Amino acid sequence: QYDQKNIRRRVYDALNVLMAMNIISKERKEIRWLGLPATSAQENVSLLNEKKQIAERIRQKRQQLNDLLIQVPVDCYQIELLRKIFLRNAILCKC
Repeated sequence: QYDQKNIRRRVYDALNVLMAMNIISKERKEIRWLGLPATSAQENVSLLNEKKQIAERIRQKRQQLNDLLIQVPVDCYQIELLRKIFLRNAILCKC
């Protein structure tokens, strides 16, 4: 009697785990097989593709950052030249 209750409890525990993993569904006493989750090989391929995409985006962002870091001194130099031209023209216009 005790062993049967213990076995029954273990079976229900196992069924609950399978339901939580969406491998089976249970309505009242009817249990339906839904299937195993995606295989780890498929998941690994998906994760590797995602990793490659992220690595490529990081590479592009680094390149953009390097381009901006090169451009900033050029922009600062051009701003300084424009400031000097503006001051020179302001002085010339006052005369």
